[in-house]
Amino acid sequence: MRCLYCDEDYMHNSSIYHYLFSGDMLCEKCRKKLLFKPERIIVNDMRVLGFYVYDNSFRSLIIQYKECHDEALKDVFLYDIKDYLNTRYHGYTVVYVP
Repeated sequence: MRCLYCDEDYMHNSSIYHYLFSGDMLCEKCRKKLLFKPERIIVNDMRVLGFYVYDNSFRSLIIQYKECHDEALKDVFLYDIKDYLNTRYHGYTVVYVP
């Protein structure tokens, strides 16, 4: 199996636990590059919750997903927080804006 971001052998950059039990499509090295920092802001009178720092690593992953049409990355962005979102915002309309 290969990491969807760096395309290296998944085991080369991940612990055995991450490889066997996480189900993440990014190796640990690439996952750690994405800086998780939840932040609430107001945009056009709407409360918006962001989760990642928009730095070079996140930017290149977004470009790979959007511009290169790499649909395999669709679950990568919310991998760590999808259970939280489903529980916390059950009954809400959640709009994902990459």
